[in-house]
Amino acid sequence: MFSDAKELIKLSLPLTGNRILLNILQSIEAVSIPASLLIYGLSTSDALSTYGVLTGMALPCILFPSALTNSASTMLLPAITEAQTQKNVQRIKKMIRSSLCGCIFLGTGCLAGFFLLGPVLGRLLFHSSLAGEFIRTLSWMCPFLYANSALISIIHGLGKTGISFLLNTLSLFIRIIGVLYFTVYFGIPGYLHCLLASQIFLFVTGILYISYHLRQMLLISHYNT
Repeated sequence: MFSDAKELIKLSLPLTGNRILLNILQSIEAVSIPASLLIYGLSTSDALSTYGVLTGMALPCILFPSALTNSASTMLLPAITEAQTQKNVQRIKKMIRSSLCGCIFLGTGCLAGFFLLGPVLGRLLFHSSLAGEFIRTLSWMCPFLYANSALISIIHGLGKTGISFLLNTLSLFIRIIGVLYFTVYFGIPGYLHCLLASQIFLFVTGILYISYHLRQMLLISHYNT
């Protein structure tokens, strides 16, 4: 019983730490964006207006389809955990392939839709041409953003919560650098490009780690047989 509790704590601590750190960094981000825009040269009203359009109009529009991928990722986690317990590498590969293909397919469709219709959506939904510009710029993030929810769930399912904690932390630091440096020198486009860079980083490192973990599982399996 004590060993079970110890294992549960071992798995839950990185998840809890990840959530706390995420909230702290998001708070820093929220405060720093308007401040960085002020340094860039915008007036107080323009800085707050730009921040409001980004976080209250453009980002919710981009994040809306992720409700589907987040739900699928929630169901994926226990299935990956079960296959991991059974050391069924082929089943894990099949689930990874199908889930990532689905997320990337959805993300690519949303990329095309938001890129082509971003200005229209901005004017139609929010009566804001700036929101339309943000939606179009952020559309490039969709395939990576939606796939990353599946990748993080897969890593959790493999029992590597510490790895997901590390990758999320590094990704968030890229965003913070975007706020504190690139936004100051390049304005809000600098921050938007760092958002994209953070999602690409998370996607690439997630794929690399999962591939490494599966290779290790195969080596151990071959060694035991």
